[in-house]
Amino acid sequence: MNKKNLVIYTIVVAIISSVITFFSTVTFSKNIAADYRIKQAYELISTKYYDNVDYDKAMEGAARGIVQSLDDPYSTYMDKQEFDEFYQAVSGEISGIGVQLSADEADNTIVVVAPIDGTPAKEAGIATGDKILAVDGVPYSANQLDEAVTKVRGTAGTDVVLSILKKDATTPTDMTFTRAKFEVPSVTAEMLEDNIAYVRIASFDTNTEKDFKREYEALKANNPKGLILDLRNNPGGVVDVACNIADYFLPEAEIMYSQEKSGDKQSTRSDGNQDTIPMVVLADGGSASSAEILTGALKDNNRATIVGTKTYGKGIMQQVFPINGAYVKVTIARYFIPSGVCIDKVGIDPNVEVEITDPNVDSQLNKALELLK
Repeated sequence: MNKKNLVIYTIVVAIISSVITFFSTVTFSKNIAADYRIKQAYELISTKYYDNVDYDKAMEGAARGIVQSLDDPYSTYMDKQEFDEFYQAVSGEISGIGVQLSADEADNTIVVVAPIDGTPAKEAGIATGDKILAVDGVPYSANQLDEAVTKVRGTAGTDVVLSILKKDATTPTDMTFTRAKFEVPSVTAEMLEDNIAYVRIASFDTNTEKDFKREYEALKANNPKGLILDLRNNPGGVVDVACNIADYFLPEAEIMYSQEKSGDKQSTRSDGNQDTIPMVVLADGGSASSAEILTGALKDNNRATIVGTKTYGKGIMQQVFPINGAYVKVTIARYFIPSGVCIDKVGIDPNVEVEITDPNVDSQLNKALELLK
């Protein structure tokens, strides 16, 4: 496969280990006074503050503040405990209420991308578009996304109170959830009527590609005449995994490309060794980030028909760098689908738009079946 193996992560997550020491040799060459201000501030509090000052804690606060100054909800400083929780989430095992959150920069709030099936959030009726205004009585805004996510997670069996503004409501409601430990099943599959294969990918974590190939290869034993790939309410995850699944179905073609601050572009292409089964992809407003990369690659290369509603619109990428015992997750690039569109805050329109008006009838799935028959 002709790839540069770009490993990038979205606000729901994934991790990359890097050999870059991000802050160990930080200098402010364009403004020497900036470095001196930090030194002055520490000298001031260490000599004038009435109590003892912890140097390590002060330096961690300075590093955390530098990252927070970006006002980017997806860039964050993580200590070892926060990083371990982040890594656990990427690995597919989480302790919390089971909700994928993102930043709504339009009104600086935290919004639900999707609840996870079989979790307290899903069972309580939390839905895409609901807003989380406070956790245990403490308000959180979009630029505190990672902090809020950490507070929502916690030890299984303990309670957390969320102030939730439902999508169709005007006033928030306090809801109490009991946290649970659960492993997110990223891939499920079955055969549907008329010999149509159905595969749902709930997120893109480190095991998703392996699980997808196992489930899909098992379905292929039935010689299906079509495949429905369900990416609805998929908040994203590891970009490489989404690209590898796209490669599974594409001829030699561009899957996506990213552009960093320097202007350099890195293209990810498929190798041309493809599965040619007719496909329909289901997507909606809960399909974000890596799910949009896969959707966009299949749509723009005319490989699949997209059915559903406009996707979420997260077209930026994060990378994690170790810094002397801690970690910084920082937005490093925008990504573009093959048509050259950066879908950030834009989303991807379906080929066939279908709204679900009756919660008891999956009209989007029914349309997919109709198209493949």
